[in-house]
Amino acid sequence: MKFSFLHLEKSVFILFIITSVSFILYKYSIFLNPQWLYEWTAGISGICLFLCIGFGALYVYISLYREGASLTRKIIASYTVPLLWATKEVIRVYVAFTFFESLYFYLSPLIIGVFCGVISEMGLAELICRKMYQSQGTQANKSPVIPVCAFIGGLSVIVFIFAWGNGENTFYIFLRGFSALFGSGQGVE
Repeated sequence: MKFSFLHLEKSVFILFIITSVSFILYKYSIFLNPQWLYEWTAGISGICLFLCIGFGALYVYISLYREGASLTRKIIASYTVPLLWATKEVIRVYVAFTFFESLYFYLSPLIIGVFCGVISEMGLAELICRKMYQSQGTQANKSPVIPVCAFIGGLSVIVFIFAWGNGENTFYIFLRGFSALFGSGQGVE
C-alpha cells in the first residue's frame, strides 16, 4: 500500500479533536446545572479523555498500518496526542515552578506510564494488524518477537510503576530526583 500523509494527519487530528473536546467538557462541566447534568457530562467526558489518551495510540497505529505507513511514521503519530497531553500538563505545572523544574515533570510516573502504554499498544496493534492481514491471505514474513516484547515490556513497566506500593514508591523516587536536581525547588517568585 502507498503511504498517505493525509491519513496520518486525519487519524491524529480526529483523536486530537475528540481529546480536546473531552478535556474542555470535563474541565468546564462544573458550571452546568442541574447537578446530574454536571455529573453525567464530567463522567462521560472524563471516560472519553481517558480512552483517548490511554488507548488512542492503538487506533492511530492500526489506521496507519492499514495505509502502509512506515514504522517511523506510525511511532511518531502514535505518540503525538499523548505527548501533547503531557506537554499540557507540563505547562500547567509551569504556573508554579521554573521552566526546568516544569520540564522535569515529563519524568513523572504518570507520564512515563502513559508513554510506556503507547509502546505496549503499538506492540499489540502490530500483532493485531499482522493477524488481520494473515487471515486475509497476506503472509507476514516478520517475526512477532519485537511486537510481543514491546507489548509485554510496556505493560510490565506500567504494572511496576503503579503496583509497587500503589505507585507511591515510584512517585517518591520522582520527588527525590526533583530534590536532588533542584533542592526544595525555586517556584515562581
